[in-house]
Amino acid sequence: MNTIAALPLADTHAALCAFEAVVEHHYALNDRVRIHYAAAGAGPLLVFLHGFPDHWLGWWQVMDKLRADYRVVALDMRGYNLSDQPAEQQAYTVSELVKDVQAVVRHEGAERASIIGHDWGGFVAWHVAMDVPAIVESLVVLNMPHPWAISRELASNPAQQKASEYVKLFSHPQSHLQFPRERLAAWVNDAAFQTRQQQAMENSSLNGMLNYYRVNWPAGPLRAARWPE
Repeated sequence: MNTIAALPLADTHAALCAFEAVVEHHYALNDRVRIHYAAAGAGPLLVFLHGFPDHWLGWWQVMDKLRADYRVVALDMRGYNLSDQPAEQQAYTVSELVKDVQAVVRHEGAERASIIGHDWGGFVAWHVAMDVPAIVESLVVLNMPHPWAISRELASNPAQQKASEYVKLFSHPQSHLQFPRERLAAWVNDAAFQTRQQQAMENSSLNGMLNYYRVNWPAGPLRAARWPE
């Protein structure tokens, strides 16, 4: 996620290594599922939720900028990297994902936090705000419309139905056996980050990642899709 202007490669790599050196690693427990998160700084709590396919370190530049004034915390969402990776689909319902966020806020000893989500992390962030508003100080959502808006457009907007055809493919019960794993890091242009992304994706569960689509995507008239050639 290139949220801050790119530095020269050598400078970016040095900055990334320096940030990694100051980060703390913790685990919060939701029932029997361990959720890994990285944290730095002190002050009001900011909780970052990544999307598909990413991991906690995707937020590093934002965290590095804000850690002087805030307690910055970024999860590995369940199924990803260092967090637990349940195999069963129902372990990925949005209610469980919301509880993961609650567990991290509680583990930090906080009552409220600002929740920042991107992509699937944004979907979860919307639900945190709707389902447990008492823990939300403020909400920032990137690249994810409100779930009700998604449902509305899938039901009535042919352009959105076409744009979302890929979800049918991702939702197939065997999609994790066919998904080209090398694509999980192909979107990264920053060589300093790409190695970390590749390792995180190797640590992750493709089945878990795709369970987000299988159990949470709003129902709609999606046509069948094929893997691109």
